[in-house]
Amino acid sequence: MTVKSPVTLSDNTKLIETISINIIIEGYRKLLDIDVSEYFVGLHNIFIYECLDTGFRFYYPENIFGNEKFYAELQTKDFYYNPWIWENKTALNNIVPGSKILEAGCGTGSFLEVMSKKGFNCTGLELNQAAVTVCQQKGLNVYKQLLEEHVTAHAEMYDVVCSFQVLEHVYDVNSFITTSLQCLKPGGKLIIAVPNNNPWYYKYDKLNTLNMPPHHSGLWNKKTFLQLPRFFPVKIIKILHEPLNHRVPYVHVFLKHFKLNIFNKIFKSIPPGITNRSLLPLKWLVQGKCVLAIFEKKKNKR
Repeated sequence: MTVKSPVTLSDNTKLIETISINIIIEGYRKLLDIDVSEYFVGLHNIFIYECLDTGFRFYYPENIFGNEKFYAELQTKDFYYNPWIWENKTALNNIVPGSKILEAGCGTGSFLEVMSKKGFNCTGLELNQAAVTVCQQKGLNVYKQLLEEHVTAHAEMYDVVCSFQVLEHVYDVNSFITTSLQCLKPGGKLIIAVPNNNPWYYKYDKLNTLNMPPHHSGLWNKKTFLQLPRFFPVKIIKILHEPLNHRVPYVHVFLKHFKLNIFNKIFKSIPPGITNRSLLPLKWLVQGKCVLAIFEKKKNKR
């Protein structure tokens, strides 16, 4: 069976993992009290493939991912849309004042709200109608629209196109990146932040429920970002990892694997500032939970 890479559209891929859907369905039931069985009708297993050109790992088949109903359910969970996270602040520090910004998958608009108040010209796209309604109630310029629809009337209109914790939900990565770049002016910035699935974390926590379908479709890391200029007209400006934090899953997985659970209990009783400083020795072994990449769209040749 030929399976094409969602990034390169090449069939230079290989099967690396098979996962029983029963594990996935039970995981969502226990963690979130959500029934996801409708996304796996007729299937006994799903698969993880690797794009051999980029190192990108992705779930297959491509029709097992969440719809609007699924994300509306997740929106009811207090943890789901986090206001002003590390990647938002990092993006702000790398955007020139006065830039025209498009955020793809803007959720309930936390980033756009802050940026609009700082004087940026902001537009957002979001497919979850409940989230769009929240954004519009805030007075934000947000539309329920795909990038592929938006670009038809907005080609090369933006200085910055950004997405935060979105691309891991998108199966057709090639189309998402291509249309994002079409929305950008030549020389504009493409900013993408995704969960960091570095090989170490994937190895020891591969069955993390929210990191699997129907929620996530791909497993990103720095290695894949480094390969994107081979396939898209971009150059890398910088790639950053979120600093370690004692409350993130990466640290707990690390300590659990090496039978150091006692430190998890200790960390909970220590103020975060002190605890995070104590994690500095681990930064050489464990990367932070998010990876953010900033690209520049190459200027048109004359």
